[in-house]
Amino acid sequence: MGIGRKGREKDMGEREGRGKDREKAIGEKKEKKEREKVLGGEEMWVKGGGERGNKGVGEGEGKSGLGSLHHYLDDHQSLPDNHTSQKVHQPLPVNTPCLHHDPITTKMSRRLAEDLGYMKNDSGFFSKAVHEGVSSSKWSHRALVPPVVTSTLFDLSSDEDYFYSRIKNPTRSCLQEALAATENAKFGVVVSSGQAASSLVVHLLKTGDHIVAMDDIYAGTNTVLRDIVPRMGIEIDFVDMRDLSYVRKLLKSNTKLVWIESPSNPTMKVIDIRALADMVKQHEGILLAIDNTFMSPYFQRPLDLGADIVMHSMSKYINGHSDVVMGGVVTNREDVYNRLDSLFTTLGPVPSAFDCYLVLRSLKTLPVRMEQHMMTGLEVARFLEGHPCVEKVLHPGLPSHPQHQLSKSQSFGHSGMFSFYIKGNDLETAKNFLKKLKVFTQATSLGGPESLCVHPATITHQQLPLEERERYGITAGLIRVSCGLETPAHLTADLDQALRAAVPY
Repeated sequence: MGIGRKGREKDMGEREGRGKDREKAIGEKKEKKEREKVLGGEEMWVKGGGERGNKGVGEGEGKSGLGSLHHYLDDHQSLPDNHTSQKVHQPLPVNTPCLHHDPITTKMSRRLAEDLGYMKNDSGFFSKAVHEGVSSSKWSHRALVPPVVTSTLFDLSSDEDYFYSRIKNPTRSCLQEALAATENAKFGVVVSSGQAASSLVVHLLKTGDHIVAMDDIYAGTNTVLRDIVPRMGIEIDFVDMRDLSYVRKLLKSNTKLVWIESPSNPTMKVIDIRALADMVKQHEGILLAIDNTFMSPYFQRPLDLGADIVMHSMSKYINGHSDVVMGGVVTNREDVYNRLDSLFTTLGPVPSAFDCYLVLRSLKTLPVRMEQHMMTGLEVARFLEGHPCVEKVLHPGLPSHPQHQLSKSQSFGHSGMFSFYIKGNDLETAKNFLKKLKVFTQATSLGGPESLCVHPATITHQQLPLEERERYGITAGLIRVSCGLETPAHLTADLDQALRAAVPY
């Protein structure tokens, strides 16, 4: 007896499904092989700098090898600011001893920034990140981890000053206290995104006021200042603040806000925060606001340098896991805090209690993560600086950076952020390079455990006119890099194969 039309159709559908499954499995297997080719095999990916990862290093080295970063530091301890390395560093072999797993390197990483000449960091920051804002005495049940309070309402017969979660929430209060502590601030406000934080600061101003802003800044902030602020009747001037005489010329009687990023996004310009703060304080009524997202409170604390307001996109390094969108603003001025808090209550950019809990948890590991981001970022930037397919690397931690000494004088290290110009400086080469990456992900944002590359001219800053982008240095060949927490040798190997595949040399 025949199986019938429906039976045949079902059988054909099942065979087609199995065929698609086989094609998918073949594709996944091929992709896995390509990744392993870059990473040096699945075993190394899992074990990092373990036994297999140390084969072929050299007699007597093995697990005690210091890694190439240490030799680089030895070579560059006392080089002048304008030095550019003439060495052409060969791509690191994938079986180079892994910095993450070498005990000597781990010990060194804690003092890496100081060895490079950065300011000595607060030795109590680690404890502050773990304990501030989360004391068990806040709760009758004495839990060490703050509860996630999702309730929108509170019993008004209680002595507590909570009555509606848009106004105040216990979990959010813990995070605000912790964030403020890491920046050496008295007051903190956390909001639903970094953009909301920027907007909150802008709303401190009124019609007729004037803002002086840095020219090279995050594209979202640029859009707010360029498109939204003028509609509020507020004047705006953009200027390169590396030369503070340009800023001085723009300050007017109605100037109420000076806005900067240091380092800037994406060309890594460093501004003299102390000198700028001193200048601003000579003019009554002007606030100095700094976006500290690229550095995190661990590596830079602008309030200590004279700033009035510090804001963060906490989605980035502070949360550090690419799973929360949030922003924050801190200050030591009670009058500024009261106005920010009132604006927050009125405008309502409220983050969820669960997101606040996640960021609180992440904040505890911020210093450990930032140490690793810095070490990995330096290793990768140093590798690219000597690569034949790279024209220039923009990393404040490298002696070749024009504001290298300034960076060291006002911060405690540097994050995993930097940019570089690919050889040829053309769009097609840049696109081909990004397509060839296998370990790095082509994505926006930054500060997470995964390493990212992005093309600012077509992604993050594409809304700027071409002439402005060119003037700021955001050319077709500029690539912005966020080094995550992967094995450095895997990252350099991936960059090497992508560069050599995309750039004719």
